[in-house]
Amino acid sequence: MAVQIRRFAKQVIACLIYYTGLFDFIRFLRGLGGNCLTIVTFHRVGGAGYPDMEFSLPNLFISQENFEGVIEFLRRRFTPISFRDFLHAAENQGKMPRNPIVVTFDDGYEDNYTHAFPVLREVRVPATFFLTSSFIDSEKTFWWDRMFCALKQMKAAEKYNGEAIPSFISGLWDASQEEIEQALVRLENSADVNIEECSAKNRMLSWDQIREMKDSGMTFGSHSRTHVNLNRVAEPRLMEELLLSKREIERNLGEEVLFFAYPGGSLSEGVHNSVVESGYRCACSTESGINDRDPDLFGLKRINIWQGAVSGMRGGFSKSLLAMHLLGHHRNS
Repeated sequence: MAVQIRRFAKQVIACLIYYTGLFDFIRFLRGLGGNCLTIVTFHRVGGAGYPDMEFSLPNLFISQENFEGVIEFLRRRFTPISFRDFLHAAENQGKMPRNPIVVTFDDGYEDNYTHAFPVLREVRVPATFFLTSSFIDSEKTFWWDRMFCALKQMKAAEKYNGEAIPSFISGLWDASQEEIEQALVRLENSADVNIEECSAKNRMLSWDQIREMKDSGMTFGSHSRTHVNLNRVAEPRLMEELLLSKREIERNLGEEVLFFAYPGGSLSEGVHNSVVESGYRCACSTESGINDRDPDLFGLKRINIWQGAVSGMRGGFSKSLLAMHLLGHHRNS
């Protein structure tokens, strides 16, 4: 009951912000000192009924229906631009359009092609996809998807329901890859996990799909080679993650890769400097917020958009909740 009351109160506040014109007024004020750049992040988009999202972390997922609503809202309230257009303006002190917004996707899941790309192509909204290069065109599954599958399939999974599983998995980000892999193997063995089913529900993009998207105006950047916590690896491995990923994408797409997104937000001074040295021209963090007219090009802020952030009381798309989310730029709420 308490949860329902909080959701209802949040919806009421969101409606007040949106339908009184406060959302548009705040956007107007932000634009007075120069157009601030908004960057939004998606990860996964589920199809009708989204059966493939059964084993997807909730804060990484949005339904195709709600995704369509979000993109239409952004198209009407902002001016979608490509990352290349933003970079050109930033490096040459050029002028950006009013209320510019850049759409991005992280990781490289296949549903970006099957469920997100058709929507973007139809309404001609450009987007940038940050690829974990060694996972592309492979049967590999990210460790957090394996962990989520294992916990969901456990007979004792009831104790991990609600928000417990995502919180538990997020807490493992600072562990080493060796520690995570050891925990995964023990969990998968003890839970008798159907690994094939987990892999089938978490497929990655293929290079053919990526090339088709590129030919339709989509842009691609690097999200490292293996999505490791870059703060936890030695410099040789760090440079390998940055350089090999860049080269693999460039080799397969035939164009220079200019953009990078820090996996898991693993941004430190050392990582920042290595990204610059690797030849990237700008990079996105997971810090939530709006970028001012003179942003740090290697620490760009983004707003994560997921199902829970834009769904009304009955699960459908809510313009007012999205508006409040964009103003408050919460990461996962």
